[in-house]
Amino acid sequence: MVQITDSFDPAARYKLGSDVILQQFGQEALLLHVTTENVYQLNATGAEIVALLTQGISIAEAMQQLLSEFDVSEVQLERELKGLLADLLDQGLIARVTDS
Repeated sequence: MVQITDSFDPAARYKLGSDVILQQFGQEALLLHVTTENVYQLNATGAEIVALLTQGISIAEAMQQLLSEFDVSEVQLERELKGLLADLLDQGLIARVTDS
């Protein structure tokens, strides 16, 4: 299992895995890992987070936007974001963008 809580980098950027498809359904979304055929359902908040991150913005930028949109504390948002990122990374649904 991927652990990002100790190395949480607010400047990090993420993208969908190379064999992952994102499908929006209203405010919710599904991530389909084509190779494993696993499906991951995202609620409205999770779908918004993934949509922001796949636009190429950093975690810090996504957090600022989410804090302005949702009635949530920064501590709670960071905790939930870390959990979602760890889960998506562990399942190979997202990958960290590295500078080349």
